[in-house]
Amino acid sequence: MNIFDIDKSLFFLINYGASNALFDIAMPFITSKNYLLLIPYLLYVLCKAYRIQNTKYRSQKSEFDIETVLWAFVLAAFAFLLSDWLGNEIKHTIRRIRPCNALEGVRLLVGCTKSYSMPSNHITNSFAAAVVLYYFARRNIPVLFSIYPLILAAIVAFSRVYVGVHYPGDVVAGALLGTVIAFVIVGLFRYASLTAKTMPHSTLLFSSLFVISVFRIYYILHGPLDLSPDEAHYWEWSRRLDLSYYSKGPMIAYLIYIGTSIFGDTVFGIRIMAVIFSALSSIYMFRLVNHMYGKLEPKISQPAALS
Repeated sequence: MNIFDIDKSLFFLINYGASNALFDIAMPFITSKNYLLLIPYLLYVLCKAYRIQNTKYRSQKSEFDIETVLWAFVLAAFAFLLSDWLGNEIKHTIRRIRPCNALEGVRLLVGCTKSYSMPSNHITNSFAAAVVLYYFARRNIPVLFSIYPLILAAIVAFSRVYVGVHYPGDVVAGALLGTVIAFVIVGLFRYASLTAKTMPHSTLLFSSLFVISVFRIYYILHGPLDLSPDEAHYWEWSRRLDLSYYSKGPMIAYLIYIGTSIFGDTVFGIRIMAVIFSALSSIYMFRLVNHMYGKLEPKISQPAALS
């Protein structure tokens, strides 16, 4: 028995073996309206942070305040969106058919779409947001409340198999992908928080460029605009490399040639070098202005105990 047969056996074990009247009502609701179950947790965390921040009896400034909670919500939303995009890209690479479309006799409790199955975007998104929320709240609220997003994500994972729209392997892959994305987001935020204390301008620049570049890559892949006439013209140049062209030098052709050599003759291959060099030119301009008009970063003196 190979891994795919095991996956199918586990699918039917959950889809049929765990079936009962209560789950038949609860699981379709959880799989489609699970965000409603997260609202009480978000309100609780906000209230808890407000109370900690405003209590008169704290001995020192708390690390768990309204600002921290709002950052947690923003990063959870960013992780959600990023995981949804990356999960969808992986789906279209693997192209696994959903069990409700591929197998006979599936107990289907919700609609079965024609989209691909692995990984489950429901689970990728849920775990990406849940891990971020858990990270920020884990030391400041009771354990049962801090792990609530993770428990909810796990229940959603079970529901996707129970209602017949995903294999167990799909939800496991989604959970792993979402967790990795969450750790990357949290790691970048921690690094930016540390560097912002000594290099606030550079941190703001690189953080903004990261977000903008990610959006640009997403837009290249999924935006409604095809190549403009100029872009198509430059692509033709890249297919016939030369030392110069009628109206411009050769660099734009060389860059498009590099992009299409790596990613193929696609819109992404033609445009990706523009994203990279747009970010690099912004960094160059920042360094140039910094050099011309003096250091923009404030000089942070070391504490006496550390000097």
